Amino acid sequence: HISKDRGSAFLARLYASPLESYEFIAGYTLPVMIIAFFQCIITYAASFIISIITGNPLSISHIIVSVLILMPSAFMFTGFGLLFGSLFNDKAAPGLCSIIITLSCMLGGVWMDVDNLKGGFKNLCIFLPFYHSVKTGRMAVSGNYQDFPKSMLIVCVYAAAIYILAVAAFNSKKLKDFS
Repeated sequence: HISKDRGSAFLARLYASPLESYEFIAGYTLPVMIIAFFQCIITYAASFIISIITGNPLSISHIIVSVLILMPSAFMFTGFGLLFGSLFNDKAAPGLCSIIITLSCMLGGVWMDVDNLKGGFKNLCIFLPFYHSVKTGRMAVSGNYQDFPKSMLIVCVYAAAIYILAVAAFNSKKLKDFS
C-alpha cells in the first residue's frame, strides 16, 4: 500500500518525521513478513492434512524448515512490492506485482520442471531467483539439501538487491515530493 500512501497526505505527514528511507521501508516490511509467515503456516497445515488423507504424509520437521527457508523469498517478493509501490502509482503497482507473481511461477518451475528444459529459456530461469526460491522450498519439504547453499545464496542476494533498489526508489520519490 505504499503506492496508495504516496498518493495521500499520510506519507507527506510521515516525511516530516526524522525517519530515514530504509526505516520507512522496514516499517512497511515487518507487517507483511508476519502475514507471509502465517500464510506459509496455514498453507502447509492444509498440505499436511491433505497429505495424510492421500496417504503421503509430510514430515513436520521438514515443513518447519521449509517455512523458515521460504522467508527470504517472502522478503524478496515484499521488496518487489515496495519497489513498484515506490516507483508507480496505486493503479499500476498492483498490476506489476501480479505480473511478477505470474512470471515467478512460470520461470521458477512451479508449473513445469525447469530442470527438464533446454537452452536459453532454461538458462534464463536459472539466472533469475524464482527457480532457486522454488528449489529451496522443495528441497526443504523433501529433506534433500543438495545444492541448498547455492540456491539460498542466490535468493538472498536478489532479495538484498531488490531492497536496496526499493530504498533508493523510495528516497528518490521522497526527495522529489519535497522539491
